Amino acid sequence: MALGLANSPHGGNGGMIEEALLMEAGSLLDLSASINFAAPDFREDLIASLDSLSRYPNESSSTNLLAKALNVDPNLLVLTNGGAEAISLVCGYIKSAKVSRFDFGLYSRYLADSSGGQMIVSNPNNPSGQLIGDVDDVIVYDEAFYPIATGTWTRRDFETGAFSLGSLTKLSGLPGLRLGFLIAPNHETANSIRRAKTQWSVSGLALAMVPLILERIDLSQVAFETARGRRRLVEILTRAGLVPCRSDANYLFIKDAPRLLHRLLEKGILLRSGGSFGYIDGVRIAVCDEHGLDRLEGSLEEICQRYGAWNV
Repeated sequence: MALGLANSPHGGNGGMIEEALLMEAGSLLDLSASINFAAPDFREDLIASLDSLSRYPNESSSTNLLAKALNVDPNLLVLTNGGAEAISLVCGYIKSAKVSRFDFGLYSRYLADSSGGQMIVSNPNNPSGQLIGDVDDVIVYDEAFYPIATGTWTRRDFETGAFSLGSLTKLSGLPGLRLGFLIAPNHETANSIRRAKTQWSVSGLALAMVPLILERIDLSQVAFETARGRRRLVEILTRAGLVPCRSDANYLFIKDAPRLLHRLLEKGILLRSGGSFGYIDGVRIAVCDEHGLDRLEGSLEEICQRYGAWNV
């Protein structure tokens, strides 16, 4: 059962896997979900913001603050319940688009037709982590990891007629907060999407955290820490005989790593299965803090001592 959960098309199943394996809560090193490990500790801010739950959410102030940070017209910006709702709303609006197998599987789930038309792409690509160049005929750019990879909010593809999607959930290191956004290419489209969005889908607590996230997170520092952690992760994997794809993001993808998912799960470390990306033996591994990298390194050394390195 635990291995089945590990093969999920989306990461972040650590809690369920801990329950299935009767592990102590928080003991699993979850590298299946690529969250900003360099985010500040927001626990005191969350506690101080609990009064926001005593009233219905009002998005206007948080929308204006985020629009200022993004340097966009607030009338083009729609706050969402995480990046997943942004994807759902945009896919519901455009209805059909072309989705590569080697990309995030959630797009196809929400499209009526994912076999043709303009493209939906992630930037950086998910799972490879590579920033993309100019691509023809793209209608949606999912930039959930773009600020973490580049230190800047957006490539501004909405200025050329596409949608740009973002995630404060990943950037803040608070996946349970559910806070994302989309930038529409024009006012008419933005208004149509607002009408389709469930009322009060973004919680008052999430909205109260927007100014604190914007104030406390330094994007350039996040990108620097991510690059440093990624370099060490590449070194750790390479010593184990594994060959990750070149990445600009806070995760690495290995196309061919048979049994790695299972063997690391036995060590209490969860990776993201590459099955949904068309690589049955592939895995995606999040960049994490030094403590997590030390644990991963030690576990891989033990596995290699027992079974040998992957490239031999």
